[in-house]
Amino acid sequence: AVALCLEAARRVPALVVQPCWPGCSDPHMGFPGTITLRHETLVGVLVDAGMSLARHGMRRQLVVNFHGGNNAAVEYAVRKLLAEGVRAVVARYPGPPGSGPAAELDTLDLHSGRNETGFMLAVRPELVEVERLAGWRPGTGLTPQIERVRQEGRRDPGLATTLLAAYLPATHELTPTGIYGLNDPRAATAEEGRRWFDAVVDYLAALIEMWDRVEGLARGSDAGRPDGEIGTEVRI
Repeated sequence: AVALCLEAARRVPALVVQPCWPGCSDPHMGFPGTITLRHETLVGVLVDAGMSLARHGMRRQLVVNFHGGNNAAVEYAVRKLLAEGVRAVVARYPGPPGSGPAAELDTLDLHSGRNETGFMLAVRPELVEVERLAGWRPGTGLTPQIERVRQEGRRDPGLATTLLAAYLPATHELTPTGIYGLNDPRAATAEEGRRWFDAVVDYLAALIEMWDRVEGLARGSDAGRPDGEIGTEVRI
């Protein structure tokens, strides 16, 4: 998310603040070393940070989240900021190329699979230890309920993906490695990851530009800015 925000800010006038590194990772607590925040803790951190920035004049805040476990807390935090008079928005960026309900049910590529591996090969290749994938075999075991949801997905993928969340157990109960999915991460490429990266950056830049037009702000200028408005902020 940091790389996405920095690249978007190179294209349009925006400020990027430091991310909130800890998040809501309770489903991953079966893996030693994982640190998680309670939802109410993350909400409190985000609201306090947002209100602090608003006091410094940053009253438009675009929140970019790239971890599914944070979704509920981020949405609630933004609602609380809105209630305090901060114009806050959650970015709803596009998924990887070829994604959608049918693809999600087919591959269950939810964590550290082909999509995220490709993304990291494009953004931080030095962190991807490809050699450790030698001899990789799928390790994600599916429960009977998940299999039935996938079968129902042949009729209506949209409805089935909604139900899927009700049957996903803790990560370590499905996979011993943390690779949560049925597709092969060895098939990931930096080119594929770059297409996803560019699509999200295009979305963020377009959203900020639209927001500036709605506010009546000239690109690259402070002309017409409301009193106390410093600029659009991209916040992770």
